[in-house]
Amino acid sequence: MKVTLKKDSDNKKAVDAIGVYLDNNKIGFVANRVASNCRLTTLACLLKNIPDVCHAEYLMKYDDNYHIAWIINKLKPVNDYISEKEYNKAIIYIDHLLITEHDNIDYWTIKCSCYEKLNQYDDVDNCYDKLIELDSNNIGYWKSKASNLTEMKRFDEATECLKKASAIFPNNSSLKTLIRETLKLKGKHELKLKQEKILNSYSKDDLITIVELDDSDVDFKEKMEFKLIKESDNIYGMNVIAVYLDANKIGYVANGDNATCEFTTDANDIEYLPEITYAKYIMNYCDSYHVAKIIKDRYINLRLANRHKRKGEYSKALDCYNEVLELNPDDEYSLERKAELLCSLKRWDEALKCYDMMGDWSGKASVFIEMGNYEDAFNCYDAIDDLYGKAIVLVHIGRYEEALECCGKLVGSLGYVRNLREIGRLLIDLERYDEAIECLDMALSEYPNEHSVLSLKEYALSCLEEEIFGG
Repeated sequence: MKVTLKKDSDNKKAVDAIGVYLDNNKIGFVANRVASNCRLTTLACLLKNIPDVCHAEYLMKYDDNYHIAWIINKLKPVNDYISEKEYNKAIIYIDHLLITEHDNIDYWTIKCSCYEKLNQYDDVDNCYDKLIELDSNNIGYWKSKASNLTEMKRFDEATECLKKASAIFPNNSSLKTLIRETLKLKGKHELKLKQEKILNSYSKDDLITIVELDDSDVDFKEKMEFKLIKESDNIYGMNVIAVYLDANKIGYVANGDNATCEFTTDANDIEYLPEITYAKYIMNYCDSYHVAKIIKDRYINLRLANRHKRKGEYSKALDCYNEVLELNPDDEYSLERKAELLCSLKRWDEALKCYDMMGDWSGKASVFIEMGNYEDAFNCYDAIDDLYGKAIVLVHIGRYEEALECCGKLVGSLGYVRNLREIGRLLIDLERYDEAIECLDMALSEYPNEHSVLSLKEYALSCLEEEIFGG
């Protein structure tokens, strides 16, 4: 004989008891006192892991005093999986049970709960659709479905779900409240997306979060300007950046994960700032963070560019140089540093444009040499009659006699010893030892005791000797 067990509380035997039903008729309770319980069976108060409704199969009447039944607990493996937080295994087992009991509300409820634990919200939504199909008069299913849709930021669907529920429960005011709250959340979410789009248009290095002092009462407005001052005499910690509005200290640049907005930079990471600088207010992000943009002058941008280069953040370094050049397109220092960085990135055409803007023929020639375009490099040096540069190019293309002719013309010119030494070094690297020695002798003809040239010549002679006579 099969009976149904249901957890009850409306009985005279106990506050929380388990009723026993045969068909739809209650015929008794699971024993819940030692005096009425067989020593071979379990008290009702100890059956905490069984579902609210389950089945049992009658076994025997024992010792003429006890009716004993065996609980058919299909959900025990599921409960075990859930207790071990193995929710995927619990879902697999539930799906197995649903093959034969596809419309079992308890199984769908458990399955839905497991998906919620796994944050698989689309699957949760499908479960609520089935639960509503099985029992559309359960208002909890409608509310839970709407809540899950809201979690997925599907606000229009959540609102539509609540409206359908309102048609079924027209007198339930909580549904109307939930509709209003969902529409408010939709508005906040759309505003957040707009704000994030604006914040993403800036470099994170340019943005800061302002943490107000407790006694500050600032009416923050867009484009409001603040002064940032590095200080150490405050109650919040050493070496902070204080924020001033006019002459009043109103707060600090945020300096911790909890206080810093995800789109802004922590105070610890903006050590490139001078002792005093300025910032402009942008927005109150998500009603939680006051975000401002650092007003970067030439000095700040150049320091920041160097910092980015050290970290290998070359595109950010280029952005810094470009900011300086927007204010002053003729800033030769920034143009030169930008050109050097572009060369290191092998962005030759852009580097050449920078040197063109400076009218720097030597810089252009150096780019052409890096590209292996020696003809254009020679023409650049020839345009400014740079004998040293021409000699370097002639060495590269193997026209050594012409290179040495240029070297001879260099003697007596400004810095000629250094230039001849470098040409000699290049000839040694190319294993042109005779030409190297001839070039170095030109330098020594005027400065016979120049140590660096003597050392280089000695090395060239040893290389030549080794080449002639072997090791």
